[in-house]
Amino acid sequence: MIHKCENGTYQGESIEAFSASKPNDFALYMEACGGGYRVINDIRRKMKFKQHNLFNRFNPVNRFDLILLRNVLIYFKGEDQEKVLENIAPQLSDRGILIIGESESLSYIKTKFESIEPLIYRKVTEDSTILHTTL
Repeated sequence: MIHKCENGTYQGESIEAFSASKPNDFALYMEACGGGYRVINDIRRKMKFKQHNLFNRFNPVNRFDLILLRNVLIYFKGEDQEKVLENIAPQLSDRGILIIGESESLSYIKTKFESIEPLIYRKVTEDSTILHTTL
């Protein structure tokens, strides 16, 4: 899977949705490749993919601008979800974005993230923990 991500080649519904919803970004960052599209070299060179155990802290030299944690949290109990999010929060840059899966929610757990829009979160800049609630 890591090799597939590093290749940055996409096809099917996801790339069609990107092309239709963000045509200017699509034209800037994607190029035709075989039967699909590929992220341009300038972007691919800056991307790094690594395997990591989410229950352990990760200490990269630089922090991440984007963390995709899609369809992962659903496999953990609430307290384990909190531990995973606590471990990744320091790794996200102050302006970074966390994206979770459609079947996931941070609404019922304590986190250091606030919702920007559905499925998209950013780190709370103060050193306080917030509790998301739903009405």
